[in-house]
Amino acid sequence: MKNKQKGFIGIPLIILIALVIAGGGFYAYTNYSKARYEEMVANPKNFSNLLSEGGMDAEFMQKEIAKRILNESGNEGERIGLARILGESNTPRALATLIKVIQSTKNQELYRGVVEQMSRMGYANSSEQAAQMTIEAKKGWETIAQLDGSNEGLYYIYGAILAKLGEPDGISFLRSEAVRGGSTISELNSSNDVPAKVAMEVSLAVQGQSSVLILADALKRNDPNSTEFVWSGQALSSIGYEEGASALVKWSQTAPDSCAELAGKWLGNFKDSHSVEFMKGFSPLLKFESQKVKDVVIKASENYSSYPSVSLNTEIQNKLV
Repeated sequence: MKNKQKGFIGIPLIILIALVIAGGGFYAYTNYSKARYEEMVANPKNFSNLLSEGGMDAEFMQKEIAKRILNESGNEGERIGLARILGESNTPRALATLIKVIQSTKNQELYRGVVEQMSRMGYANSSEQAAQMTIEAKKGWETIAQLDGSNEGLYYIYGAILAKLGEPDGISFLRSEAVRGGSTISELNSSNDVPAKVAMEVSLAVQGQSSVLILADALKRNDPNSTEFVWSGQALSSIGYEEGASALVKWSQTAPDSCAELAGKWLGNFKDSHSVEFMKGFSPLLKFESQKVKDVVIKASENYSSYPSVSLNTEIQNKLV
């Protein structure tokens, strides 16, 4: 019986010792991570890279940064520096933290610093990251009205992030916001709906190939005077990939005379090497339902004939010289 009692008493003791050891390990790790934090703050670029790469170390750093930057009694200079690090890391969690700062801080210098960093965000290393950042930017947009519905600048910040990410969910969201201000372009132009007008403007900042299909489909389904139609055409002219130019040329083949001006404007708008090369290879033998539209498309393609062939490699090499 005594042996059984000793065994019974021994089990809690073993558990207690294990918890103490584990607690000591956590304490040691926390001290190590805090030391790493101080080390990384001294090297902002390395810090941003660490956060971008992820991992256990980055996980702790993200939490430590969030705690410090959201502390209103914290050092202003440090908090502004942390905003820069978060902006350069360009991760979903970094964006979420900066949005929290925007929504809560009363420090105007920090506020301006955060806005500046967020204006540089909107690029992702993977489709998963792009999807997560899209969710955060949409949340940010939707909370502006709760803070100050007339803050046009914040709508531009979140709208540009969504446009640059180019995820179908974010693109559909922005387009619906524009349509909410007026189903036709004339209605939107005469409205006083600030977010709707911003949503229309950032259609010219859309990047990436992910949303080409939903944008091209909108050109087929909608009247040329509709907000959804114009938003989608402007976005396709901005995407920066051959797929966007190809979708617009395909649309123009069945477009009526009334769309000639838009076709010329959109197909003459390309600045990226991918779309330019596509337009330089345009064939006048393609069939068009409208001769008027065909003429402006041919003219647009001819304007690209004087463009030099530019590759990404060439651009990089020129920067390195």
